[in-house]
Amino acid sequence: MELLEGNIYNLVNSALDYILNRINWRGEIGTRKRKEIPEIPEEAIREIIVNAFAHADYETVPEIEISIHPGKVEIYNPGSFPDDLTPLDFISRNLPSYKRNRLILDILFRSKDVEKSGTGFQRVNDFCKQQNVTWNYRKEAYGFFFEFIRTNVQINVQINVELTEAEQVIFNLIQNNDGISKAEMAIRIGKSEKTVQRIISSLMKKQVIERDGSNKTGSWRIRA
Repeated sequence: MELLEGNIYNLVNSALDYILNRINWRGEIGTRKRKEIPEIPEEAIREIIVNAFAHADYETVPEIEISIHPGKVEIYNPGSFPDDLTPLDFISRNLPSYKRNRLILDILFRSKDVEKSGTGFQRVNDFCKQQNVTWNYRKEAYGFFFEFIRTNVQINVQINVELTEAEQVIFNLIQNNDGISKAEMAIRIGKSEKTVQRIISSLMKKQVIERDGSNKTGSWRIRA
């Protein structure tokens, strides 16, 4: 375990460097030079780190925790959402930001670490969609975990059929959350529910996934 202390500016950068130095990178050859790209978008990681510092409840458990696992990068934010909202609500409904720490938010805004208030999760979702990175949200008693799924290193179910890029994205979402709804999938990938249904139908036809139970209370199952 490594404990970092300091001012918010330094801690944001230190936390970002901590993650970037421990995840995988790939190289892409452009027209002029090689470009190094992290497996998780750097901008998305920074947004979640900044969000944790900006909205943490410093009167309860002030520690912001980062855990790096073979299958995911996990960031704990010690600040709960108001009225049982989730990141998906801010993505799909354009809700205004809940300003728990106005002074900290103002400082981060002036330093350009925060852009337009209330748009952070939308940007995270957009950055992740660009690189086909999936994410999960897990609520706890005094805060929540935001998880970036490391699909290139996690242990995947072996399948013997070829999947399209869109099918692979939906497959990853289901693999990491068997209770995910079609509406949530549509938000995650930026497509309509009708498009999601077509992809799911194709996965079922290829006998990759199955649906157990009803649409409301059922779950998805990977056919190994």
